[in-house]
Amino acid sequence: MKMAYSNRLTQEGLVVSLSSVKRTLTRWGLVYPSKWKKWHVYPPRPAPQKAGILVEIDSLQEGLAREGLRAYALLDCCSRWGYAEATDKVSTHRSLAFVEAAQRAAPFPFRTLQSDHGSEFSKWFTLRLGERGFAHRHSRVRTPTDNAHVERFILTLQRECLKRLPLSLRA
Repeated sequence: MKMAYSNRLTQEGLVVSLSSVKRTLTRWGLVYPSKWKKWHVYPPRPAPQKAGILVEIDSLQEGLAREGLRAYALLDCCSRWGYAEATDKVSTHRSLAFVEAAQRAAPFPFRTLQSDHGSEFSKWFTLRLGERGFAHRHSRVRTPTDNAHVERFILTLQRECLKRLPLSLRA
């Protein structure tokens, strides 16, 4: 719709940026939110004052999608305690099993887990974590710095561990 107005103005010899058209249409109430848009609610990020209060989780893939190496990584924001595990497949069920294994290995209980919006951290995953007594929050969309600790942990895993594997095992 916005492009149609912009194109019409261009045809009439007026040069207007698309953002100006969008801003004007919004001001006049002519732009409606998409009925397919997912609105995200972000509960406040807990301050990691003690181990387990905020634990970041993410998955990684090294190599091609069909034959590459996959892994999960989890990092506590306070103590910097980390846990990683290789897997053959990334899914919501594997994500939950990974969290349970990490909790058994951790010297402290987890309270809040934070992940990105990957399909492996879906509503089903959130519900199952709630049943186990964990809170789950997603990082803000297009804000990788929200999960910066675990992203840096993954980079370290890739540089220090995965790059030392023979190519036949990585891809």
